[in-house]
Amino acid sequence: MSFRGRRRRPRAWYLPSLAILALAALAPVPALAGEPVSDKAIDPSILRPNPVPEPRIQEPGQTPGYRLPFAAGQELRIEQGWNSTFSHNGKNAYAYDIGMPLGTDVLAAAAGLVAFTHDGETAPRLSQTRPDPDLLASYFDQVRDTLATLVQAGLVHGDLSAYNILAAGPRLVIIDLPQIVDLVGNANGMDFLLRDCANICGWFRGKGLEVDEQELFGELMAHAF
Repeated sequence: MSFRGRRRRPRAWYLPSLAILALAALAPVPALAGEPVSDKAIDPSILRPNPVPEPRIQEPGQTPGYRLPFAAGQELRIEQGWNSTFSHNGKNAYAYDIGMPLGTDVLAAAAGLVAFTHDGETAPRLSQTRPDPDLLASYFDQVRDTLATLVQAGLVHGDLSAYNILAAGPRLVIIDLPQIVDLVGNANGMDFLLRDCANICGWFRGKGLEVDEQELFGELMAHAF
């Protein structure tokens, strides 16, 4: 595999950009003794909330901590590298943005939790939000449209609730898709869809939006056949 091209600013409208945190480790924070100390005894460097990471050194023969997030044999462009003036600075100084054509399979680079962020903050679960009436209605429309798209493809989430939907500002992101089922091929496909409708409508009703799971279920079934 090889990378070609000069480093340049990522363009979201051209290629999806995937930021990979490079092999980085923070220096250990020194422990303070149990005896009382004065402020002058504390090294100011340990008070910095986000120290700039340093790239980890990998010696020959060592197993890398991260794998590339795509299949071997592909030739992709690095859209943004280390210490850029655009966004790879501070605690993200040693990150990469790799331009991938739409439809490229993205593989897990390492074990861990994938978080969706908005304006630099981790997106909360829908269950943790208190949207105003207009945003609440918009959220429901997004969920309904997403369910309709799945049903049109013959699929059902199967475990949808306000706990596996992330609220990234005005946009919702549905997660926990490994248990997705075939609407017709699975003997319980219809039951799973109705349960998804009941879970979602129950949460939205609790927030003050008048919605009905049977009505939503009927609307989705119209998309299915």
